Amino acid sequence: MLRIGLFSEDRALQPLLSSALGKEYQVVLALDEAAVDRLVETSSIDILLLDLDQSHKSATHKIERCTQMLAASNPPLMVIMAEDSLRSTAADLVRAGAFGYLRRPPSIRDLKSMLARAQETNSLKRELRSVHQRPEVSGCCDRLIGSSPQMQEVYDLIRRETRSGRTFLWYTTETDELENCDHVYVFRNGRIVADLDRSEVTEEKVIQSSFAEASA
Repeated sequence: MLRIGLFSEDRALQPLLSSALGKEYQVVLALDEAAVDRLVETSSIDILLLDLDQSHKSATHKIERCTQMLAASNPPLMVIMAEDSLRSTAADLVRAGAFGYLRRPPSIRDLKSMLARAQETNSLKRELRSVHQRPEVSGCCDRLIGSSPQMQEVYDLIRRETRSGRTFLWYTTETDELENCDHVYVFRNGRIVADLDRSEVTEEKVIQSSFAEASA
């Protein structure tokens, strides 16, 4: 069951969402900042759903509090529902770290889709953090070039996720890591200087592309 903390002044919204989302979701209403803080601090929810409506008296305070939470060292996973007049504010919160936002009122299908994607992304982040936090048996240089068991586990995790349809953008300066890529773009001075398919990727081509402009 996915636990949703609904940060809203609209008391009628909680039963509506609970009924529409179904038994796979538990929606807990938080009417004020203190209630939200309790839910987040006690890890009582998986996702914080922020309801932004200009007509709500505390809209400004809710935005300020959520901005502060997103800037914290361990911010909550946040999804936003915003009416049209607050779309730019919702976009600012996404840039600050919220997962995404939907137009208020959202369709239940779109809301379920975003909540599911937010949870999947969060689960993947936790798995990656867990791998990186495990103690290294070999030296730190092995970890940096990706040859340690922990980094191989990260690669395996990413391959598994790509088979389910996800796409990963991987930034690296290590040619060894290119073996894990289906497509490679080589950058120089902030622009793409080579566009290579997996079958075309060799260390020689990557190095030549990186320095071609300098030698021209």
